[in-house]
Amino acid sequence: MAVSRGLDSESAYLALGDAIVRLDRASDDDVTPVFWCMELDNDALTDGAFRAMAMLRMVPDGDAIGRIIDFVDRRESYDMLRFWPAAAAAGWPREVVGEFLEKCAAGISADLAETAKSSLAGEYRNHHIL
Repeated sequence: MAVSRGLDSESAYLALGDAIVRLDRASDDDVTPVFWCMELDNDALTDGAFRAMAMLRMVPDGDAIGRIIDFVDRRESYDMLRFWPAAAAAGWPREVVGEFLEKCAAGISADLAETAKSSLAGEYRNHHIL
């Protein structure tokens, strides 16, 4: 598998994480491949998995959402690994993601703050990934 070969390009890992989620889901909201990417400790791979999750507008169950939020919430407020979960959260329950989104909306990254504000309003934004 490509993950074990040591890809040199961050963008290749990003695309690989995205593809893994899109191709390995058992159902529309199955985040098992997202968790698999998270466990490999490769930020670019995980970012790609999060991107696919957001672009596909996946709505995992509350426990899965909590696990994703816990994972990114341990990072600095400006860490861009928070971006795609914040984008995906537009369709997630406010009681689970509200505090996370409010922190993102108050952060120093303008892109993350705007995305979090949209998600707090329950609005998906159109993100151009290429």
